Amino acid sequence: MIGSAYAARLLGVGGDVTLLDRGARLSELRADGLVVDEPLVETSSVFAIRAIDEIPVTETFDLVVVAVRPAQLVGTLSLLRSMTDGSDVLFLGDLAPHQTRLVEALGPRALFGFPSVSGVREGSVTRFAQIDRQKTVLSEPDGAMTRRVRNLQTEFSIAGFPTVISTNFAHGKRARDAFMVPIDCALHRVGGDPVRLSHDDDTLRLMVAATREAFTVLHDHGNSDIAADLRLIYQHLPTQVDLAHWHRVLRDQRGELWFGAHARDTTGVLSSRVSELKAALGDHPGATPSFDQLVSGF
Repeated sequence: MIGSAYAARLLGVGGDVTLLDRGARLSELRADGLVVDEPLVETSSVFAIRAIDEIPVTETFDLVVVAVRPAQLVGTLSLLRSMTDGSDVLFLGDLAPHQTRLVEALGPRALFGFPSVSGVREGSVTRFAQIDRQKTVLSEPDGAMTRRVRNLQTEFSIAGFPTVISTNFAHGKRARDAFMVPIDCALHRVGGDPVRLSHDDDTLRLMVAATREAFTVLHDHGNSDIAADLRLIYQHLPTQVDLAHWHRVLRDQRGELWFGAHARDTTGVLSSRVSELKAALGDHPGATPSFDQLVSGF
């Protein structure tokens, strides 16, 4: 879904984009084109797109965007190693635990980032939305502020993705997890249903408190990658204001597009994400009681 969303917006500003896929999805792309729906901005589009299942040895690309699950990395790396065009490779997703391995495999070609959209695929249609207060994050493996990462920031921004460059990808991942993991855990408690969560004030309060605690600990550890507006919401505004915000978001289509589909899709890796975030927060007795209660059992 992420790859299709980025492909659509890049195509929309005149980009030369090729999608690589297999099976039924490849057949859909070839028969119907890239069909996308952005319901929050009431936009639907169909793009003619070149769809392939193998990369011709003579083909050259400027950038390869990889948006796959960790379980798919073995086959993906084999394909990327076979490419001899020297193209940059942007791993867009929750792949920070695999960063060292990917850099060892691809050397200076590798870049890392987080997407700022979420959504669902319904048949041949990709429905997605830009997540409020989230930006696409780009980072060099060593955090350097290079020309290529600045150029990518410009290209993605032109395509409609607010984009920032992180000089510490590990900090960026922890900040993102401190926001997303409590949401996913709360949704897991109510069967992945955003509307149901919106009516469960006890779980919502626990979620808000858990995020507040995680942000506070990370900030005390010197993490500067927590977005300023999220710091304002979670560390300075009253809980009732936070709850009112979540009531609104979870009860309309934003709840499903931004969070519901993502939470259900990542249930299998939630335990490992919780463990990684707990390790990042460290052992601070009494500092994260709500967080500890929310993630218990994962």
